[in-house]
Amino acid sequence: MTNTEQKRLTIPIFSLFFFFVCTFYPLIYSYLPILGKIKAVLLAGIIMLIGYIITSNDYVNNNSYKNPLFLSLTGFVFVVILSVLVSFDRGKTLDLIIANTKYFIVIAIMVKIIDNTKRLDLLLGVIAACGFGMAFNSVLNFVIGQTSSHSGYTSSRAIAIGIFGDPNDLALLLNTTLPFLLYFWIKAQKKTLPLIGILTVIMAIILTFSRGGFLGLCAVGLGFSIFYANKQKKYLVSLLIMILLFWLLAPPEYSERISSIFGWKVDRQTGETGTRMDAWRLVAIETITKYPVLGVGAGSSIYIAGFSKKNDWHLIHNAFVQVFSELGLVGLFFYLRLFLLPYKQFRAAVRLNYHDYEKHILRFTMIIISFLSYGVTVIFLPQAYSPILFTLVGLAIVQSQLISLNNKRTMQR
Repeated sequence: MTNTEQKRLTIPIFSLFFFFVCTFYPLIYSYLPILGKIKAVLLAGIIMLIGYIITSNDYVNNNSYKNPLFLSLTGFVFVVILSVLVSFDRGKTLDLIIANTKYFIVIAIMVKIIDNTKRLDLLLGVIAACGFGMAFNSVLNFVIGQTSSHSGYTSSRAIAIGIFGDPNDLALLLNTTLPFLLYFWIKAQKKTLPLIGILTVIMAIILTFSRGGFLGLCAVGLGFSIFYANKQKKYLVSLLIMILLFWLLAPPEYSERISSIFGWKVDRQTGETGTRMDAWRLVAIETITKYPVLGVGAGSSIYIAGFSKKNDWHLIHNAFVQVFSELGLVGLFFYLRLFLLPYKQFRAAVRLNYHDYEKHILRFTMIIISFLSYGVTVIFLPQAYSPILFTLVGLAIVQSQLISLNNKRTMQR
């Protein structure tokens, strides 16, 4: 084992953590405006890349790029790039190509340098801390009255503008970080701090008044029950009590907001529901009949509904329909694999039996629950290219590789 492997932090790893803090905790720019002026995210990425090139031989995740999940992520990014050839709006597509390429490079480095459990736990801790920080600020803003209007409701917000300025996008971040707080809650000997984090995040999700956020929170509870708490019922009961308590203490308007998820009827004459489902169906039909292979280009799905009889110039609030319409069947194939392959690898890991088994499976379980929550939440969000998804994919690759590496070491003994 090299000296670099023994360290938890190296320059590339520290740069990776800093990149995630600047991405998933954008409030840091309010406290340190200079980070925006020096373009901290770009700087962190450059330092990470240079540091990795110099120290690449010091890491042991040699087969990360052969992982089927990484190959699927590569295929997805390639289709995004290829879609510029058929794009209705090449300017938007080029912007997304640049953003996706940046995320991809970061994840490509991440799956190499996070090569042991200590580093992976530290990374999960950074992501969980970002979620808690955004949740805490969101709850605090609601208490002191710094709120925003969300579909006619007064909702909490962590930040006014930016990637998580919208309550729905904030709920997406909080839902996907909640399983990692659950991981540290289960793992920790002193459970008070993780429990405070869990309570804060659940409260913040509810105060966003996001319907997708509510469904994502339900997905966390359901996934926690199916994948873990069937053997550890005390944790499931505790989580359900927390959620129920916050439901009872939530503002009266919250139950009204959530009830609107199911409060729709089909018009017998038009066959429409008066919900986003109409737009989803319209875009899906238009895509399959006119642009089935490569879609209309990344970021251009707005034009399908806009040019149709609906004349609805809005983003498609469903990431899966968004991918299908913008990248066609080819892009949707790779996108769905990003959700299905982690579960397949998780099931394969469960069938193994070696030392340190429970710790790996617990961590992998929480990554799968985070995927589930993300997939449910983005049914209502236009977040096909979110950095959160890229991050989850990277975490699943790292965890899968660590299990394979440990299993090989065990067999060689």
